[in-house]
Amino acid sequence: MSIEKTKIMIFVSTGRCGTVRLSQILQKNLNKNFTVLHQIGISRSANVIGNILYLLKLNSENIKKRIYKKVQSQNKSKFLINTDPLTSMLIPKEFIHSENVCIVHVFRDKSDFAKSFFKFSRLKRKSFIAHNFIPFWQINILPLQNWILGKKVIKRYEKTADIKNAWFVKQYQSNKYFESVNMKTIYNSDFITKKIHSFFEIDLKLSEEDLKIKTNTSVK
Repeated sequence: MSIEKTKIMIFVSTGRCGTVRLSQILQKNLNKNFTVLHQIGISRSANVIGNILYLLKLNSENIKKRIYKKVQSQNKSKFLINTDPLTSMLIPKEFIHSENVCIVHVFRDKSDFAKSFFKFSRLKRKSFIAHNFIPFWQINILPLQNWILGKKVIKRYEKTADIKNAWFVKQYQSNKYFESVNMKTIYNSDFITKKIHSFFEIDLKLSEEDLKIKTNTSVK
């Protein structure tokens, strides 16, 4: 499905920014005209590819188009929303400059992000393996550093947040609907309902209970 035939909203983030929770809220409250994705089969590979392209200062549009073709292939509805942080660094230029694509950059305090990621990597076996044994899994974090440095690695995660958030703004701010929003604002205001209405022209009603949804993967 081409971007000329559907509207797509993409949430980009460093991860640990409430995007699992966001996807669950949207899946629960939006109608059948929407497909809401968080992660798909290629997400982990996409994360590594995006980091490698960044570190090598490469801008391979062909790779980005292939990744997003896979993302689009999951869409079975009129509209698509992608909240997956693992594909955040791979949005093709044709999407960035499309009138049918809205990019929302979600960020959080870098100290909170770093502590959350460190804790998450210690509680979740797959996350611990990824952060310690998969090269290029995270910018500014080398294999085994999470394990060897212990809590001292938190400073490196803070630097990762700075690097990625600055990159998202620089890379995507030319998108017509681009907006950066603090994670806390999403869950303590009507930001999401306004954004959905302004872009999709759909009225979305969310209760305070909806915005307080917690997920099994959430770590403060």
